[in-house]
Amino acid sequence: MMKIYNYAAGPAKLPDQVINQIQEELPSVHGSGMSILEISHRSALFENILADAQQDLRELMGIPDNYHVLFFQGGGTGQFAAAPLNLATNHRKIALLDSGHWATRAGDEATKLGFSVDTLASTKDNHYQSLPHLDDKQDLSGYDYLHLTMNNTIEGTAYHQPELPSNTELVADMSSNFLAETYNVADFGLIFAGAQKISVRLG
Repeated sequence: MMKIYNYAAGPAKLPDQVINQIQEELPSVHGSGMSILEISHRSALFENILADAQQDLRELMGIPDNYHVLFFQGGGTGQFAAAPLNLATNHRKIALLDSGHWATRAGDEATKLGFSVDTLASTKDNHYQSLPHLDDKQDLSGYDYLHLTMNNTIEGTAYHQPELPSNTELVADMSSNFLAETYNVADFGLIFAGAQKISVRLG
């Protein structure tokens, strides 16, 4: 059978060895006699799988001990609401760099929830053919965080180095380049990603 490769925006291609391991362990994960599709999410077996996944991410990304690794439902877009609801509790104000479709969606969701969203820079006028950047002299102390979409799949642009605000937290949507580039996690207050797009499968 001819091998077919998917070059769409997602989901990402899996290595053959990963697919082979899934095939081998699907009937009996870790020799348990049960499929991964059947085990309880409260079982010790599942807790061990979850702990292994968290530790693997820590090692792959160099995540410091004072950061938590959390897995949620809702994908990356779910964090458009969760981030402001959990982090914008002081000023209820969010700064945004408008780099394209997903940055706009994040700002719109926060606005619907009653938060004030200020677009500090945008490249909408040139149809997002370039990236907006922070003004080095801009005071962001009145904002709870700066929202940054690290990779804009639709527009074909990416921040290979994050825009670093000196006086507020940086929240980054890495749904389109999660684990594809190396960043210093300590530069960010929060990193989130819809993992199925580039790194793993749901379920």
